[in-house]
Amino acid sequence: MGRRSAVAACLVFSGLSALVYQIIWVRLLGFTFGTTTEAVSTVLAVFFGGLALGNLWAAARLSRVQRPLRVYALLELGIGLYALASLPLLQGLASVDVLIGAGQGPWTRTGIRLLGSALLLLPPTIAMGATLPVVARGLVTEDASVGRWSALLYASNTLGAVLGAYLCGFWLIPTLGLTRTVVAAGVVNLGVAAAVLALAGGLRAAAMPTPVAATVPAEGGTRGRAVFLFFFGVSGFVAIGYEIIWSKVFGIVMEGTLYGFAAVLSAFLLGIALGSFLIAPRVDRIRDLPRAFGWLHAAIAVAVAVGIRAVPDLPYWMQRLSGLEGIDPLHRLYLLVVPIVLVPTALFGAAFPVLVRIIARQAAAAGRGIGVATAVNTTGSILASLVVGFLWIPAFGMDRSLEILLLLDGGVALLALASFDGVQVDRAVAGQLLRAPQLADYRAQLERELASQRYRREGRSAVVTVYELPTHRMLRTNGLREAAYALIPPYYTTESMLLGVLPYLLAQGEARRGLVVGLGGGNTLDALLHTRLERIDLVELERAVIDALDVFAAGRENPLHDPRVEVIVNDGRNELLLAAHDGRLAYDVIASQPSHPRRIGAASLFTEEYFALARSLLSPGGRFALWVSGFRVDSESLLAIVTSFERIFPGSLFFDGSYGRARTDFLLIGGREPGVIDPVLMAQRMREPRLAALLGRFGFEAVEDVLAGFEGPGADFARISPEARNTDDLPFVETRVPRDMRTNYLDFGVIESQVDASAPALPPLSGPVDVARIA
Repeated sequence: MGRRSAVAACLVFSGLSALVYQIIWVRLLGFTFGTTTEAVSTVLAVFFGGLALGNLWAAARLSRVQRPLRVYALLELGIGLYALASLPLLQGLASVDVLIGAGQGPWTRTGIRLLGSALLLLPPTIAMGATLPVVARGLVTEDASVGRWSALLYASNTLGAVLGAYLCGFWLIPTLGLTRTVVAAGVVNLGVAAAVLALAGGLRAAAMPTPVAATVPAEGGTRGRAVFLFFFGVSGFVAIGYEIIWSKVFGIVMEGTLYGFAAVLSAFLLGIALGSFLIAPRVDRIRDLPRAFGWLHAAIAVAVAVGIRAVPDLPYWMQRLSGLEGIDPLHRLYLLVVPIVLVPTALFGAAFPVLVRIIARQAAAAGRGIGVATAVNTTGSILASLVVGFLWIPAFGMDRSLEILLLLDGGVALLALASFDGVQVDRAVAGQLLRAPQLADYRAQLERELASQRYRREGRSAVVTVYELPTHRMLRTNGLREAAYALIPPYYTTESMLLGVLPYLLAQGEARRGLVVGLGGGNTLDALLHTRLERIDLVELERAVIDALDVFAAGRENPLHDPRVEVIVNDGRNELLLAAHDGRLAYDVIASQPSHPRRIGAASLFTEEYFALARSLLSPGGRFALWVSGFRVDSESLLAIVTSFERIFPGSLFFDGSYGRARTDFLLIGGREPGVIDPVLMAQRMREPRLAALLGRFGFEAVEDVLAGFEGPGADFARISPEARNTDDLPFVETRVPRDMRTNYLDFGVIESQVDASAPALPPLSGPVDVARIA
């Protein structure tokens, strides 16, 4: 391998580490900022904004750089050292955000996060953005190979990003955890710096031309270059718009897991890298570059429109693929994603070197051309992440948003074809391009029960639907069932009722203030409203879930209309952080009902750090209740949650939420101190008129009926797997459960058989109960 090829190979590792940082830093900041669309989009906008600034900085200064490869080595050295120092900086930013943001409105908090993220992320991302143009300045030495080398360098860098997305999601986070993954990526940057310094000695950059204006293509001059840069900005907007919609669609089918996210992102980047590699040997021989650019975008629009035809059948193919032998269950996801995204993304990848060739014909200007092109393209990407995710999808839905993107893509194709080479676009061809959305029936609903659908809203973080079936209503987010409400008594499930009522019954002293994390179908909130709590704060991430309750709760009183309820639209964990720092009164009852622990976002509400945060908000004698679904959860994952819970809540109590019927829904109860249950106080609360009526519908008439669901102290279950932990840094459950959800089966009897036979059959009590009735 020659020196030039070796330096180009270093770009693979630069791209790998950059993508790792993007995933990990966004994830780490999400623990503090929350996982709302606004919070995540803010961090991503800053990250990509830094890349664009780095592109522009390099493009502006490359004319004065005599040893570009040494500059590249210094950039990699700076990125690596900054990455190694980033973890304490991130923790400091988290403290500042909570300290300043507490008590502020959502727009003020977004501004604070934007400023804090910019201060923290701009230095390394500017350096990352500068690397590709700088390397191009050092390696592209012949005018006749500007396009080929631009394509190869861009493809190499993107291939590294593919590896970063794949390794980060499928191996690094599950194996090393977040902290050690960042350290490993930092070491990679330092290794690249050392390798480039060793290789740089024998390479010389091409001399800069004079005047610089000579690099502008003859056809169209400066105006032509500016117009095609604008087209490339729109191209970046459209590409990220497609990615956002594809991510949401595949997220529904793949149930929002880390592996699904990694599969979509890496497949998207793989197509871009592949397209650049394939066009590299040909791009310098293309005579009519504007026309080639136009036809590539015409092909993109057609490929997306055709590929989207498969969307309605994705759940079917997902089920079929689950039975495929010889392929790891996680990698079967690629069989679902690649056929839809590979062709259009490869065409996007091929368009990049064509654009660079349009705006830079001389070798010495290749670095500047790449810098300007990537900056404009990245700017379009930033706008798309804000406009498509923030505005279009909530306002128009994914279908209409996709139609707008396809029209933009077709418009770019038409304008590029007609602009500078005198080509007269056939009227029939133009009509087909502008009608590209109609080439595919992409409006097919992902849900099959259209006839029973009573509500559908595409919110910022989820697609929320409500169905009316013969015996019950069902609420789903992104296709996954979250709540059910029967049309006959007792109306909702035992576990959803007890999630709210049980911590109230077990709380010591007066119980006045409650908190519910996650609305679901409102059943737990409704149950708590049957108690004598004076105020209940309800924290829900998705506004569309709140609006859905008018339909889901039809025929009964909507619990959100109760004057005791304060609705807070925010990420649950972020809201608890703010509550812990703004001097709010402690809670006597906290009921936490996040979605399933395998889903991105919800997974962070099953970790030790979240449990510690909830514990800090409890009053003396207060109780925290956590719902854990056993659906597609294996024994090791359940025990990891219980063990982590017991670490934070010593003396915790483990209840079977279904009370022996299915044994797949469990409730963990903890307090600031190991609690002793007062059966007299429990009985007194159970006699409260409204609560007694509610409990009676479920057959709970005495204290013993409630205690019958007690499975044992949390400590006894924690002893089965004492080393098991589920933490922010090493999310064991989030990375383990999705590995083969179709075969995961929880046999609670096996877990129960491992509990010490001498374990107490009753929780600690301060008074007598009728043991015979419990048995």
